[in-house]
Amino acid sequence: MKAESGIVLNGSYHNSLTIVRSLARKNIPVIVGDESRGIKSYFGEGMLSRYVSHRFLYPSPEKSPSEFIEKINKISRKYGARVLFPVGSDTYITISAYREQLSKDIKMALADDAIIQKAHDKYRCLRYAESIGIPFPKFVLLKNVTDFEELNEFGLPLIVKPRKGAGNFGVKILNSLEEVIKMSKKLVEKSLRDAGQNNNDSIIYDESDPMIQEFVDGPVVDACAIAEHGDIRGILTQVRVKTLPPKGGYGVMNRTEKIPAVIEMADHLLSNLKWHGLAQVEFKYDTKTKQYKLMEINPKFWGTLALSVAAGIDFPYMAYLLATNNQIEAFSSFKENCVFRWVLPNELFHVIQSENRWLAFKQYIADFFEPAHYNIDVRDPAPILSLMLKFFNKTFQGLALDSTS
Repeated sequence: MKAESGIVLNGSYHNSLTIVRSLARKNIPVIVGDESRGIKSYFGEGMLSRYVSHRFLYPSPEKSPSEFIEKINKISRKYGARVLFPVGSDTYITISAYREQLSKDIKMALADDAIIQKAHDKYRCLRYAESIGIPFPKFVLLKNVTDFEELNEFGLPLIVKPRKGAGNFGVKILNSLEEVIKMSKKLVEKSLRDAGQNNNDSIIYDESDPMIQEFVDGPVVDACAIAEHGDIRGILTQVRVKTLPPKGGYGVMNRTEKIPAVIEMADHLLSNLKWHGLAQVEFKYDTKTKQYKLMEINPKFWGTLALSVAAGIDFPYMAYLLATNNQIEAFSSFKENCVFRWVLPNELFHVIQSENRWLAFKQYIADFFEPAHYNIDVRDPAPILSLMLKFFNKTFQGLALDSTS
């Protein structure tokens, strides 16, 4: 019986390329799409893969959600593709919210929208974690702060982050209460300017109601999982060895490491949520309290998906099986100390943005003498062009900014 084709969205993302390659290894035809942004939309990593059978562009999910959904329906009908893989927050959250407009023939491994919205909203997520006994850093909504001196108990620096967002969107580190007060005034002024306007808060990105959170100085540990209506079918933990920005952000060099305390808490959280599909649960180790604390849930495919596959858990294929109602073999083990490096361009940007570039560059070279997997695959060489274009584009953008500052 011929395998049902998959539609992978966000074709410019490196995790979309991981999904494409995973499905191709199982002889599953793959169609890849990306947001229409001109000719550069065709040069994404996933779009350039030799394993892609067809490519297409779609309208902005955030600005034109109904048109975006209709485009997906048309592609599904045109190619007979039935299994949908939204990869980025823009496509994932939009498809979740507008799923009733999708063709009934389209299949996904997706939790109920109410559950996804609870996970996507960092404030609601942490409040829920509190109700089931999972530790997290102290936090408060900025709008609820009446006396800024009360924030002294959080210590410095302070983290300001939006309730809704992805990656480092809207995240700021503030080193004094004066900076917090200044930001608060700006938000009040913005709300007054926006008063009376018919502006709908974005379901994807929203900086209008930010959180203030205590800074946790330990390493980031991610629990990457897939669940079937609350039953965990596969899970692994990874440590971010190098990040972008260097002082904290997404991983550009990660290593798998079995951390039972994190696995247990992630299992407890996702099981109670009755989670269905993929999720990455982010924790940080608090060196003061000697415990891991929940930061947020990434309710979709995570950026470092390639490490998970290299470590022996093929999450993309498991998601395909889950979407098509096939039985999933549960994975309770994975390859430990498995290292994956996104050497081009992200790890190079880590070097460029490091305080000591020479030391960071020496480490970059030294790491090539240690066992690792890389985001460059000569068996599928065309995506390397995308990586090079991203590097030169961002590098020259940075030089242009420096020259005008």
